[in-house]
Amino acid sequence: MLVSTHELATASALLAPALTAAKLHESIGGSQRRPTVRRHPQGP
Repeated sequence: MLVSTHELATASALLAPALTAAKLHESIGGSQRRPTVRRHPQGP
């Protein structure tokens, strides 16, 4: 099947925000995980 450039443009426009949102979610999750590890002291 041949895909028109317009369809590719719309697909990339829809995928771009999803990818950036995923990267932001990962960065936010990582920043939230680090303090939780520091709060809990290791050992008894």
